[in-house]
Amino acid sequence: MKDTDFTYAVAYMRTMENSMLGQGDIDALLNFSSVEDAAKYLMDRSYGSGDKFEVDGKKDIDNLLRSELEKTWREVREICPKGAPIDVLLYQNDFQNLKTILKAVFGNTGWEQLMLEPSTVEPREMYLAVSENKFDDLPALVRRPASEAYEVLAKLGDGQKAEIVIDNACFSAMNTIAEKEKNAFLRDWVNLWAVLANLKMMLRAAHAEKDRAFIESAMLPMRGPDPAPMAEAAAGGVSSVLDWMNNNGYNDAADAAQRSTSEFEKWCDNKLMELIQSVKNNTFGFEPLLAFLYGKRAEIQGVRIVLYGLLNQIPKATIKERLRDMYV
Repeated sequence: MKDTDFTYAVAYMRTMENSMLGQGDIDALLNFSSVEDAAKYLMDRSYGSGDKFEVDGKKDIDNLLRSELEKTWREVREICPKGAPIDVLLYQNDFQNLKTILKAVFGNTGWEQLMLEPSTVEPREMYLAVSENKFDDLPALVRRPASEAYEVLAKLGDGQKAEIVIDNACFSAMNTIAEKEKNAFLRDWVNLWAVLANLKMMLRAAHAEKDRAFIESAMLPMRGPDPAPMAEAAAGGVSSVLDWMNNNGYNDAADAAQRSTSEFEKWCDNKLMELIQSVKNNTFGFEPLLAFLYGKRAEIQGVRIVLYGLLNQIPKATIKERLRDMYV
């Protein structure tokens, strides 16, 4: 596709950006004394589907935010040229849903309330195929990893190995789209996602005292740092990981990790947003549409943090510390 094919979609998307929440809106939400008042503020801004909001634990917050994200995706799909690679943003939802469904099937637990949406694979379709061992009924995106992860769980009962199978399949699917499009930004975005995933793996593995062979098997292929020294550092413990970060240009990541795990996760999210910000103002191409959709998801994650903070009466300062960089 040519970059100019997206001219109308990008122009229309700019009007959608005007209704996005900014830092001032987040500050306004933080100043409400109840989650009901905060939700009313959002719905006055046409947030969600327009349904009446009545707090019923987590349910109504999730419904409000889910409906807003689904509405956004539906509108973007209507204006976006067919074949635009925006679905790459949903692959993480698809593969996380696969993990959840496999756990539900083998643990005989609930799954429907845990599904991430929107997604490219309908969750019930995925559940029926996995629970009935009919993997050929699944879309190609998840068919092979679903079958392989199922076999790992059935024969070995190894949940961590099954997750590695799924994580690698998710990266492969995203990378395939990036290579097919021959788009520099998409390649960089997928690669950064892999780098950050590997940094997270280092810290998790170090805290869990995993051996080097396991850590290396869980590393995603990427441009940049060599996974072998990363795995070696992770096998040496948390201090070894921090030393590796400081010696390889990830000083900010090390500083965040020393403060807390949540601060490190926040740093990772902000790095992705930093890259997204570099293309949001492009006039042509699908990149600004991708940036907008990512920014909307980040906005909703921020609203979720605030609403749950209000619901659980978490101090305002603590809520602020958990918030990521905003798109607008």
